[in-house]
Amino acid sequence: MRFVEWKVSMETYNQMNEATQRKIQETFIQLIQEKPFKKITIQDISSSAGINRGTFYHHYLDKYDLVEKIIQTTLEDLENHLNNIDVNLLLDDMNNNGSDVYCKTIFDFIDGHRDLFVVLLHNDLPYQFEHHLKLLLIKQFKLSSMSLFKEIDVPEHYIANFAASALLGLIDEWLTQDMETSPEAVSTYFFKIIQSLRSL
Repeated sequence: MRFVEWKVSMETYNQMNEATQRKIQETFIQLIQEKPFKKITIQDISSSAGINRGTFYHHYLDKYDLVEKIIQTTLEDLENHLNNIDVNLLLDDMNNNGSDVYCKTIFDFIDGHRDLFVVLLHNDLPYQFEHHLKLLLIKQFKLSSMSLFKEIDVPEHYIANFAASALLGLIDEWLTQDMETSPEAVSTYFFKIIQSLRSL
C-alpha cells in the first residue's frame, strides 16, 4: 500500500473511531438523564448506541473510564476555548483586563453544551466534575483577572477560590433556573457582582 493510501486509510479509521466515541458519549448523556449511574450497564449503552459490547470495550475500559474521558475532554475543550480567545477581543476589554471576555467565553461554551453540563454537575457521578471545573476556573482567574483585585490585601489563592466558587454558583443557578438568559447577560451579572464587591 502506498503511503498516501495508508494515510487516507488511517484518517478514515480515526474519523470512524471519533464518531463512535461521540455516539457512545452522547448515548450515555441521554441515559444518565433517565436512570442513576449505578443502574446503567454496558449493555444499556451499547444497545442504545447501536453497537456491540466489543466495540464499547475497544474504546473504554468500563463506564467509569467513559465518565472520566467525558470529563477530561470537556475540561480540555473549555480550556482550549479560553486559551484561544481572539486577542482583539481582549484588547477591546482592556478596562476590565479581559475578564469580561473570559467570563462570556465560559458561558458561551456551557450554553453550547447545556445538556452535558447539567448531567455532569447534577448527577451522582464519579470523578467529581464540579471539583475539577472549579480548579480550572481558579487557574483561569489567576491568569486573567487578578489585576482586578490588586488593591485588595488578600492572598491571591483566596481571591481566585472565591471568584471560582461564585462563578460556579451562578452557573448552577443559570443551568437549573434561568437558561433563557443569554450567556452575555449572565456574564455581565457576574461581572457586576464582582465589581460591587470590590467597592465594599
